[in-house]
Amino acid sequence: MDADNPETYRQMRGLAADFGRALENLDRLLATRRRLGSQVPIVVRMIQMKQNQGEEEPFAARWKAAGAQGELRPFFPWNDPAMAQLGEWERLPEHMPC
Repeated sequence: MDADNPETYRQMRGLAADFGRALENLDRLLATRRRLGSQVPIVVRMIQMKQNQGEEEPFAARWKAAGAQGELRPFFPWNDPAMAQLGEWERLPEHMPC
């Protein structure tokens, strides 16, 4: 998802991005999991970038309350200079193997 509000979601995903529809789809997925009695974890991820700074806590709280795991991941530009300006990053995040 990478955002916790429609404005940031649109900034990150483009003008056609529909935050409400994305939420509805995830809610439907979570409802299906509950209906089936499944224990399969559903992880909704936010890559921490300049545009979504300050949204981490509400994002994690939203998905925990919904029954999903709200995962926060540090930004990494994958050696793309154009992406490097989008967030603060280390040479290689510790959770990445290479």
